Amino acid sequence: MECDESKVAFFFYDIYEKSQFDSFKAEKGERGMMDYLFEYSGGNVSGNTYTDKWEVESGKSYVLAVYGVDYNGGEIYRELQADIPVPQPSLEIDLMPYERELQGYHDYNSIFMAFAPYNFANELNVDRVWCSTTPMEKATFDEYMGMLELSGMSLDELGTAFSNMETFGMFNQYMPMFNVYPIYDDAELNSLKKNGYFERVFTDLNPDTEYIFIGVAFDGENPIVRFASAKTAARRDSSEASEGYKAFLGNWTVLGQSTVDWSTYEEYHLRIEQLTPNQSFKVYGWSGSQLGEDYPFEMRYNPESNRIYIEGPQTLGKISVGGKDYDVVFAGKMYVSGYSSLVMLAGYNGPLYTGYLNGDSMALFGQIVNVNGKDQEFMSMNYMLYDGSDYYLHEDDQYDLVNFRTSRAAASAAAPASAKTSSQRVSRKIGTLAY
Repeated sequence: MECDESKVAFFFYDIYEKSQFDSFKAEKGERGMMDYLFEYSGGNVSGNTYTDKWEVESGKSYVLAVYGVDYNGGEIYRELQADIPVPQPSLEIDLMPYERELQGYHDYNSIFMAFAPYNFANELNVDRVWCSTTPMEKATFDEYMGMLELSGMSLDELGTAFSNMETFGMFNQYMPMFNVYPIYDDAELNSLKKNGYFERVFTDLNPDTEYIFIGVAFDGENPIVRFASAKTAARRDSSEASEGYKAFLGNWTVLGQSTVDWSTYEEYHLRIEQLTPNQSFKVYGWSGSQLGEDYPFEMRYNPESNRIYIEGPQTLGKISVGGKDYDVVFAGKMYVSGYSSLVMLAGYNGPLYTGYLNGDSMALFGQIVNVNGKDQEFMSMNYMLYDGSDYYLHEDDQYDLVNFRTSRAAASAAAPASAKTSSQRVSRKIGTLAY
């Protein structure tokens, strides 16, 4: 019976590896495939529009088989082949102006770099990884490219052109001219081996200037070359604090649910102080321990939009706990299925929360970040301790505050918070999700 596709009542469908599908269909035929879908697919769906997804392996071919039945018993059968490509090796370099005022970094003279190789078919040989020891001003870079008769090529085109052995041999002899040398720093090499990336901050750069960074890694004997650029911010003149800026100063109360059981309410008592007028604040008290008082974090201010933003991670100092030294880090946390507590997004460096004033309330919104093709939202911020290898929670800061709201503290609560007792023990290790 002919099928009216506009009146299909049910679809039965599934996806199969092509070799298995071909073998089954060769034996059973199209009719057998339709009967199998009807009996075993488990995917009968009412209606004519549906979206589904499957985990598949790269380099393989799959067949989506669909069997439909209309209201009159008419049948329709369709097949769609999907050939899954093999991911190509790539070198991802994030380059951006970097502002961490409490750490002494400013976006007008500092640039942050993250270096991460992806999809290498062979184990990464860290002895054959090179990068710029310092980024080069674009004006100088363009001059050198002119000397090599390569003017007019984009950075992506240059990376592609040098990512083969024939042309890389020519580029290799000029790498010292571009300040490109092997990586020798043990901490960077260890991070590359363990985490799959390393980070570096360049300082003492010129304001309002574009810079070029070059990275090189080998997938077996195949060179992968990447060029990236970033421009430092213009240096801002100091100015008197505006009324919009001053409105954020003072004492605030944060009320939210603790992840100890995801229902018990807990309060933080914040104190926001001036750092640089019309540019930044110091925030004290975002913690259940003394860490929030001893290590205030930085909150940035945008005078044009009258909004604030909190970036992370922020390394705020060092602490000795149980005879061991740790970096004190303030960072964002997010929920990921499979973990019993919130996790840190390892390798991410950027906005955690943005916000604005609404009367006596400060509205804060978690940044949404795309992680492995899925949008994830920051749900909290917290202090953590880093030993150079792993992140840990302080015993007095084991849990996070979620679903929180921030309001101006009553005048009776305006006095600075008294010192909190603080244990000298480290709690559990923090789960991490690779960015």
